[in-house]
Amino acid sequence: METLTLKLKIAMLWILAGVATFRCTSELEPGAIEDILAGETAQYQTPGALFLFTVLWLIPLAMAFVTFILKDVANRWVNFVVGVVLTLLNIYHLSIHVEFPSAHGLLIVASTVVATGLITWYAWRWPQQQA
Repeated sequence: METLTLKLKIAMLWILAGVATFRCTSELEPGAIEDILAGETAQYQTPGALFLFTVLWLIPLAMAFVTFILKDVANRWVNFVVGVVLTLLNIYHLSIHVEFPSAHGLLIVASTVVATGLITWYAWRWPQQQA
């Protein structure tokens, strides 16, 4: 697989992971928009929780950019490590949604697990002669 093609695949998966995380955690739960407009966001009341949510949302978007600027060896390992960490966090997030199921929430969180899992897989399978 050509390196540029691999980088494009990984970058697009990072964007998917970031956007899906945002959609799932902010807009799709029943009454979420009304609560935000009313200033009542109980699940994100503390500045620390908002900061953590923002960081977890920005990591995949930053990784899409980082994928294009790192050299192949560093690129492979950074994508692998961050992919594993976010896959594990997304599996945890999925377990929370299983406790309080909604079809859209499960689908979107499951898509983030698949996307970050594929990122990890592509990084692991990065051709050795290029890495």
